[in-house]
Amino acid sequence: MSLAPRSPIVEDTSMDVSSPTFPPEIIDRIIDCLRGHPSDLCNCALTCHAWLPRSRYNLFHTMSICTLEALESLASISCMPHILPHFHAVHQLSLEDARRPSAAQSKKSATSKRKARVRPFMHLLPLLLPHALRSTRVLEITRADWRAFPPHPSTRLHRSTFESVTTLTLSGCWFGSCNEFVRLISSFPSLLHLSLINSAWDNERSPGAAHPPPALKSLSFSSTRDKETNVVMEWALLYHNSCSLRYLSFDSYSPSAAIVRKVAPTIGLQLESLHLVRHPPFRGDADICELFFTACSSLLSLRVNIYGALEKLPWKLSLLTSWCLRSITLFVNTAVDTAITFSEQLSSWTQIDDVLAREQFASLEAVDITWVVMWDVKQEDSAPSLVLADYFPQLCARGIFTSTVSMYA
Repeated sequence: MSLAPRSPIVEDTSMDVSSPTFPPEIIDRIIDCLRGHPSDLCNCALTCHAWLPRSRYNLFHTMSICTLEALESLASISCMPHILPHFHAVHQLSLEDARRPSAAQSKKSATSKRKARVRPFMHLLPLLLPHALRSTRVLEITRADWRAFPPHPSTRLHRSTFESVTTLTLSGCWFGSCNEFVRLISSFPSLLHLSLINSAWDNERSPGAAHPPPALKSLSFSSTRDKETNVVMEWALLYHNSCSLRYLSFDSYSPSAAIVRKVAPTIGLQLESLHLVRHPPFRGDADICELFFTACSSLLSLRVNIYGALEKLPWKLSLLTSWCLRSITLFVNTAVDTAITFSEQLSSWTQIDDVLAREQFASLEAVDITWVVMWDVKQEDSAPSLVLADYFPQLCARGIFTSTVSMYA
């Protein structure tokens, strides 16, 4: 055994390279950008312990269920204590009937197709996952057909399952009657935003007073027939909850003038955003625009699609009673109206500039116009100007005007 003193240990600092570090909020923002990429989020979750919570949050942020088997599988694992907290992190839930009849079934008779129709599984959600989705805010139901198998009446009794849902989108859904649709909507006590996309029902009877509508803040119709639009608007008026509406949008079809006369005075004092869009170019929307423009005195944002009849647009805009408008978006298609000449159209734009330059519209911050026009070389001597800003000198001087012109010869 040697008694010689040991040499002091000298630490080798030649390889001491400090690794760069990022603030946690920067790392969380980077992981948030990977939402919708499950494989990448799984890799981030396995990188280190610090990345696991945020990666898991985004991984379970959106959940999609397309079959009854998938719903039953989720129900079987939702009872596990270490899995249940992940279900509570689900913010958006998508239910879609992805199954379709086979080619052999499509050749069968209508009766056979009705028997082979896949039964929607949405009504089983509150039974199989009663408390797992208590934090879900957004619910999307796509291609659900309840005509052959209507929702069970007890669905409304499980309102606690949907008490956190504030946004509901029904896309391509069919109901056997209007009461089935009303019963489903009434199952969401905290619903604030409702969007109907190409959804309808067979029975045309109006809903009864047994199911009060939720206090909606936004209501949107897209590719929805005027029949369904009128019924929903009347149902909202039945309990005067339409006065809570802040955003109203009609795409493709608009309600009848009789319905607008009823709903406009009720929502006019509260409505902040109005969107009127009609495809294809139907006539007869002048009365609807006039009724809304004169009744809505609190509008902040206005968007209107108008097909033809450009000469009436300055007068329509002069009917606006709101003194707090901030943005106006106009899509004007005069290519469908060959009765008015190009010079007359340019004169109408100058009149619109004069209308929007009034003191009433001093709060405007943005005016965007898209113009689709057809130019007939036989009627005009020279090529027209494509710069629409030349006819809006007053709005351009305020720096709030933008435009897009599409011309067809």
